[in-house]
Amino acid sequence: MKRIVSYPLSCPEIEPNLRRCLLSRFPYGLIYGVDTDTIIVVAVSHLHREPRYWINRILNEGK
Repeated sequence: MKRIVSYPLSCPEIEPNLRRCLLSRFPYGLIYGVDTDTIIVVAVSHLHREPRYWINRILNEGK
């Protein structure tokens, strides 16, 4: 979290406006977005078990 707060754009973009930061306890990743000066955490994801399960959260957000 410290790295994301200090350098929010340093992690690779995996979807439009979403980034993934690998955690020290691999194979976990933190999926997040940056909205002006706010970091929005979408998911903490196990990258080998259903790695894109969180995508439905984004797609169904407006429904």
